[in-house]
Amino acid sequence: MSAALPVTVVYSFEFAVMETSQRKLRDPVSVGLRAFSLANDEAWGWPKALAWKVVKELDAAAQIVITVIIKQQDPISPPHIPLALCNNPHYGNVAFHFASADAWIFGLKPVLVERSAHFRSLLSSDFAEGFSNTLLDPKASFNPPSDKRAGDLDELGEVFWCGGASAAIEVEEALETVSSSTHSDEATSDSEMTTNPDASSSRTNAEQPAPTSAPAELKRYHRIQVHDCSYSTFLAYLYWIYYGEISFAPSRATELANSEEQPESQDSPAVTPPAETDESPSPPPCNAHAMYRLADRYLHDGLCEIAKSAIVSGLTPETAAYEAFSALSRDYEDLQVAVIEFIVKNIQAVRASSGWTRMLRLIGEGGVAGGVVVLDKILEGVTTAAEAKDAKEA
Repeated sequence: MSAALPVTVVYSFEFAVMETSQRKLRDPVSVGLRAFSLANDEAWGWPKALAWKVVKELDAAAQIVITVIIKQQDPISPPHIPLALCNNPHYGNVAFHFASADAWIFGLKPVLVERSAHFRSLLSSDFAEGFSNTLLDPKASFNPPSDKRAGDLDELGEVFWCGGASAAIEVEEALETVSSSTHSDEATSDSEMTTNPDASSSRTNAEQPAPTSAPAELKRYHRIQVHDCSYSTFLAYLYWIYYGEISFAPSRATELANSEEQPESQDSPAVTPPAETDESPSPPPCNAHAMYRLADRYLHDGLCEIAKSAIVSGLTPETAAYEAFSALSRDYEDLQVAVIEFIVKNIQAVRASSGWTRMLRLIGEGGVAGGVVVLDKILEGVTTAAEAKDAKEA
């Protein structure tokens, strides 16, 4: 999946001073065309086109007329970055450290600053990350960890919830009542649906200034600690920053849907993700759930939408229940709403799935945080859909 290039527009301004609607006191002054990218959330000002003393001399009936002309133009492609520069300690000057795995990923500060508001702020701040105080040997062997996916949150891990089986059973019985009242035996198809910076930031210790010079064999880097994120997810994120492309590995919900056993540790997934190599010209596959969290943390709304689209477009009646009760769905309402809409649309097939049965059992055992709350939302959606259908047929 490739991220679309940001929309680029060209704008111009025309200024004129008019005493009445018919007579101009000054000829229009045009300001040259200027291009800017909407993705950057910023644009540059225009030259001063009207002297302040002219404005002060106008009489009360005079008006300043400003005409704005905006049009879209072809996207401006960012400069291509050779693949050899991606995650290369010889060329990079930002070192991302994964303390739990003692692994490193290297980035280019100019690229990070240009394409990420988060890193633009962090690397220019007076926090420790704003100073290149870390000395590393670029010739050292910086091997990836043995488990590149360790560190991502298990979105479907069991969490204790203080509740009982009765609530889940009551909601399921209500769903049965609503579903049977619709008399709908239609076949259900797969859906067509498709800021907190790192807590590692710390003030630079003024009592321990960085050395004024480094040994010849060492190189100075900005150091950023990465938490709650796997090596694989962050490498895919860096690739997206550089090249605007991203791909996703099979979801854990798919793994669970294909298994009749209880969820096991994420460290040994039953679904084998696509092979990845650091040398591959294609983006390394990653976990869409983990990427959504990382993109939200680093303030990339566009990347959040890409990850969300991947999750929603991959929904099936067998996986929908897992996604609806996942930690990500619980934490991000926009995703939960999309998943519940899919379930409501495909309620018969979802309720017939093993995933739905399994999740009801876990909710009854108090193993899913907020499980009954989600069930209530599903019931409300099914009830509303049934009422709308009855009203239409009446």
